[in-house]
Amino acid sequence: MTDTPRLIEHAFPLKQTSLDSVHEKNVRHGHISTLHIWPARRPLAACRAALIATLLPDPSAQPKPEGMSDENWQQEIIRRRQELCEKIGGKVVKKPEKKKMPNGQVVERDKESTEGGILHWGRETENAKELEWFRQEIRKAYGGWAPRVLDPFAGGGAIPLEAMRLGCETTAVDINPVAWFILKCTLEYPQKLAGKSWPLPGFILENDQFMEAFYKAHPQLVGRTKKTKKQLEKEAQAPNMFDRPDTGHAPKADLAWQVRAWGQWVLDRARRELAGFYPVYADLEPVDKRVPKPFEPQPMRLVPLRENGTPDTEALNAEFGKEYLADLRNPRWVAKPTVAYLWARTVQCKNCRASLPLLKTRWLCKKDKKRVLLTMKVVEQVGQAVGQAVGQASLPGHDREGQAQRPVPPEEDKEFTPPKGKEPTPPKGKESPLSQKAMSPLPQKARSPLPQKAKSPLSQKARSPLSQKARSPLSQKARSPLSQKARTF
Repeated sequence: MTDTPRLIEHAFPLKQTSLDSVHEKNVRHGHISTLHIWPARRPLAACRAALIATLLPDPSAQPKPEGMSDENWQQEIIRRRQELCEKIGGKVVKKPEKKKMPNGQVVERDKESTEGGILHWGRETENAKELEWFRQEIRKAYGGWAPRVLDPFAGGGAIPLEAMRLGCETTAVDINPVAWFILKCTLEYPQKLAGKSWPLPGFILENDQFMEAFYKAHPQLVGRTKKTKKQLEKEAQAPNMFDRPDTGHAPKADLAWQVRAWGQWVLDRARRELAGFYPVYADLEPVDKRVPKPFEPQPMRLVPLRENGTPDTEALNAEFGKEYLADLRNPRWVAKPTVAYLWARTVQCKNCRASLPLLKTRWLCKKDKKRVLLTMKVVEQVGQAVGQAVGQASLPGHDREGQAQRPVPPEEDKEFTPPKGKEPTPPKGKESPLSQKAMSPLPQKARSPLPQKAKSPLSQKARSPLSQKARSPLSQKARSPLSQKARTF
């Protein structure tokens, strides 16, 4: 094939590509970005548009029809370029949209989006004919053969994936082992293993939650393969209704369910090894909060762990009887999973020896209907004070739903203060308050001059004379009694 000008050299659907790329950033299901985190991942819409505009020749490369003037031919070239760009990215339209501003005001504005084209995420099925048309046009441009695309720095695999969708022979290279594994799972394994099924591994058959989700997606396999614990309990309640015995055979599953099963295997072992480093606390509260019974709040308790690393709240609730726990209005220990961990550097107070985090702000959430403030308290531990951060779901003056009843008073928003009897460390740049006794000036006799040897032989200009007020003499008690020899430099 001779070298001809490409479409990307003269025209490109930039506006449509930008809009569809922004929309694609918000996709959280089915996208390759959810497979593994990779920095600087390129949007699939931008890669698809760039590949099509690079592989397709520009309309100016075609021969001019006979009898057409040069001016008309240039106008025809421009029209064909616009037609190709609209076929790739579609048309830009404006649709009214209502958006709530931070101050609570609802503003109506026009939001730009695309209609048609083959770049928008989620329109692959309805745009299948257009995508196939581009595949055939690319083959025609290369003499009926699929072109070869090489990406020597493939990274997350967006460009090789889109090249394969366009029917190209793709080669992806990356020196990073993480990128190599992402490319394997994105480009190679789905093509080799698509449409095949294998029996589920034996360890996942004991996971009732996983098997219930599997049978919900494959109802035709219910009763033909190994039964779950819930199915056996249901058959035990009505033994005459179910006549099929438990075969014990593992059901067959495709690649997606195999990945889920082995992913659960990795998750279980990671939880078992790391559960000790991420403790779970339980709070005393009723399950039914509509009409709860009165109870006295208790401090949170550390939940013990089972052998598999999951929290064992039943061990905490062993002190309650079955009849007590049967009433959902009665308070019991409920595990509160940790949502997130805040990382911060810590410093040690010079007076109270408490470890304090250096935080820019103590507000975790500051919205109209929900406010969460991070408070601090000192916990005596092994003979020393240790700083501990305690999160509050609702501040004083807020109900349990987070509705603000009054503004937070200033005394509740003050910084951490050490326990009573401990002098606070003065901030940098401010003098610590000394007692009046240490600041009182002394009589002239108490100021014993240093000997002649102690004076540095400085010139008159180097010795800046200080005023009487600037030289604040200390009392006799404040000055440590040094001998004449010790005070001679």
